[in-house]
Amino acid sequence: AQLHANSDGDAWMILVGGEHGGRMRPDYEGTRPGPYLAGHCSLHWIGRVYSRLVRFFGRDKVIVIAQLQETLQWLREASKDEESAQRLAGRSALLPMLQQQLSELLESCADLIADGGAHYDGPEVNPATVLEVLRGERPRSISSRVRSVLLLLVSHGHAHPAGPGTSHHEWYMHLPYPVPESDATLYDVVSHQGFHEVDPHPDWDWGAPKHRWRLYLQMLFQAY
Repeated sequence: AQLHANSDGDAWMILVGGEHGGRMRPDYEGTRPGPYLAGHCSLHWIGRVYSRLVRFFGRDKVIVIAQLQETLQWLREASKDEESAQRLAGRSALLPMLQQQLSELLESCADLIADGGAHYDGPEVNPATVLEVLRGERPRSISSRVRSVLLLLVSHGHAHPAGPGTSHHEWYMHLPYPVPESDATLYDVVSHQGFHEVDPHPDWDWGAPKHRWRLYLQMLFQAY
């Protein structure tokens, strides 16, 4: 009853499903040819949370940022047959697992899919989108009359030293796509250079600086 009362009126829920950016390219060891979206770290949880909480907020007060449609499309293609599993996942023997993953994702996200899926999917699942939605700068964003916002972030994450010789750390979560170059100044508030000291694969080329795949805790202050 209290949860329902707190969600009455201008109360919003924003669900963000992340994943490690390395999943969207050939892996460091070269065992797969490209993106690998089986066993997605956040989508099952996003689907379950949506099913349980959407009734308290209403669909019009919920925003979902997650690569749901992109992942379903990849799983449908990869789970067609052994040739498809070999081509997309790197091993034909993974076919039964891929088929199971597709079935489980369709089940856990059934309500979200029935309601139209994620509002922001594919390349829009990046840190800039999260901040722009919180600031009301996207077509689908929280309104200017907001009493409360439940922001739920699900992904891998970690922390790294803010710089050499300091005990301070920068905390972050992973998102599958990078902030566009045009929004790179979002990272001016973060000491992201410290990651270079702990990067386990500094020679793994992602096509852009790796910090642009990370949403840092410090960046959330830019939403206010």
